[in-house]
Amino acid sequence: MSLTVRLLLSGVVPFGLALGLAGCADGDELPVQPALGSGGDTLGAGGTPAAGGASGGSSTGGQGSGGDGAMGGGDGACTDEYPNADDGYTCEEQAGWGKCNEPWLIDFCHESCGRCGDATGAECGEVGTAPDLSADAGTAPLSDCGSAPADECAFGGLTHACKDRFALGINYAWRDFGTDFGGLAAWNLGGISGNVATYNQDLANMRANGVSVIRWWMFPDLRGDGIEKDSGGAPTGISAGAVADLQLALELAQRNDVYLVPTLFSFDAFRPSREEDGGVSVPGISALVASEAGRSTLVDNVVTPVAQAVANSPYASRLLGWDVINEPEWAILATGSAPEGNDFDPNPELDAVSLDNMKAFINASLAALGAATPSAQRSVGWAAAKWAWAFSDVTGVEFNQPHIYEWVNNYWPYSTPPSELGYPDKPVVMGEFYLLDGPFGDTPSFETVMNSWYDAGYAGAWSWQYFDGCVALPGTAGLDLTLIGKFAQAKGCSVTY
Repeated sequence: MSLTVRLLLSGVVPFGLALGLAGCADGDELPVQPALGSGGDTLGAGGTPAAGGASGGSSTGGQGSGGDGAMGGGDGACTDEYPNADDGYTCEEQAGWGKCNEPWLIDFCHESCGRCGDATGAECGEVGTAPDLSADAGTAPLSDCGSAPADECAFGGLTHACKDRFALGINYAWRDFGTDFGGLAAWNLGGISGNVATYNQDLANMRANGVSVIRWWMFPDLRGDGIEKDSGGAPTGISAGAVADLQLALELAQRNDVYLVPTLFSFDAFRPSREEDGGVSVPGISALVASEAGRSTLVDNVVTPVAQAVANSPYASRLLGWDVINEPEWAILATGSAPEGNDFDPNPELDAVSLDNMKAFINASLAALGAATPSAQRSVGWAAAKWAWAFSDVTGVEFNQPHIYEWVNNYWPYSTPPSELGYPDKPVVMGEFYLLDGPFGDTPSFETVMNSWYDAGYAGAWSWQYFDGCVALPGTAGLDLTLIGKFAQAKGCSVTY
């Protein structure tokens, strides 16, 4: 089933809700985030647009099943049919705003999105040689550095497995949204264990294009069979399938010589409880996060068992670190006491919680992860540096991981030194930005942006995302893994663990 069809059947994603950000005149307020969250997530802050801007509301995408193939190539694809929505925008505008790879636009606007060429999938970069799964996976990297050789490629970024590197990576971020770890039997999704050769090839392709670190989402919401739940939807533990898939992911990382940063949760989990295709119940977690007992339920029954599953793997050192939650800011209520223009503006489709409750959940999760996997580096996938002021007391992270898209770059430019983003005392990895030749528009180029971060002392960069570029849309213009490969080749061992 194609990505777009899955979204429509789920009833989650309305068409045409992304928007463009017009320029703001001097003195205008900072804009709300323009329907551009985690790349494929397409989550906006909603609410009232800033002066000079436009707001189309908000949407979340990402419930993709892998797609049935691309719409690129062939005479029939060269049209500019717009999604059936009266939102006042055009294909040309959406393409100019970088929306072509969003789930709701995948099967539309082919001419403006440049999908009329040769459908060879060349933009996906080098095809890796998948390791033989029947062969021995070898010995995991060192975690005790007492006997390790001197690190001749030390960079000053993130140190793991006795190597200090600029953590060059990519967001997978999933192959099947919310079900890679544990599957979803109602949708005939078997998780990693049910499709191991495909996942193996994906990791081989990423590695062949210079990727050393992979950010991989686990439970962005609670739809999958990976989390066991009681009759009220509260987690009671993780399934044997989730444990097997997580340990298999670490084994595949070992075989392909890459490192993983699993993202445990996402803002998506703060949607109201609902039922999707095939009677699949998707409970929201807002009420759990809003109470101490509920937070303990999530930490004790999900976070801790996941961390213990990693600790029990012979390839545990392939876990570079953790990301507790993707872009929690979209599910936080306004505080009324923020610096001017920088308060939270939660997405109206989510059941937002207070800042204090969200931080309590994050801090408890960080503590549990640190206890079970002390050698892994912990982080949070912050939506933007705009809200760094609110999280100075989240001290359990080893590095901060803000995301940057065009709307962020307009006010917190990519050229800002990491020490001036609001994270003064920890390494900073740019955790999401588009894998395009111009991540924020026509200029600056991907190479310019990456070199700027490398030279300024950022600790790494993970572009968005492998799935959209090389799984759902093979043969279409857009995401380009060769950009990572070229950067990796230029920087040599300082970007490879």
